[in-house]
Amino acid sequence: MTKYYFIRKSKNSKTGNIPVTYTDKTSCPTTCLHYQTTCFAGLGRTNMGWERASLPKVYKNKNASGLTVAELAGYIRTIKTGSIFRHNIGGDLPGKGNQLNKAELKAIIHACENRNLKGFCYTHKKTPSQIAFYQKTRSSNFVINLSADSIVTGKQVV
Repeated sequence: MTKYYFIRKSKNSKTGNIPVTYTDKTSCPTTCLHYQTTCFAGLGRTNMGWERASLPKVYKNKNASGLTVAELAGYIRTIKTGSIFRHNIGGDLPGKGNQLNKAELKAIIHACENRNLKGFCYTHKKTPSQIAFYQKTRSSNFVINLSADSIVTGKQVV
């Protein structure tokens, strides 16, 4: 089961003070070029947030760690209607490694739709069947961006 860390108001200078999440490290696909080597999320403050996704449940200052997807969806449903929401500052879409947990992803998408959010994320989970699933579940309230690590991989995912 994938675990999550929810931050109500990020202090990350790149995202600004929007709600963000981290997904536990087991969600990262081994096919990612940066897997366990050069991943930016494994460094500094970003890594501190990422580590919290796997911790036991802690609720502090409207933030929460060690959440199940049902608990995360509950937090997403408390975000102000119409807000921008960044999923996965660290980590990837639900599921262990290269696997995609479609039910958990649908729960996140539905929670964003419930609040008419402008949710988005990036993923390295991009097999043809996964891409087909993203297209099938496409939502204007949750955009899944396919990560590309070079011009070659960029051309492959377009």
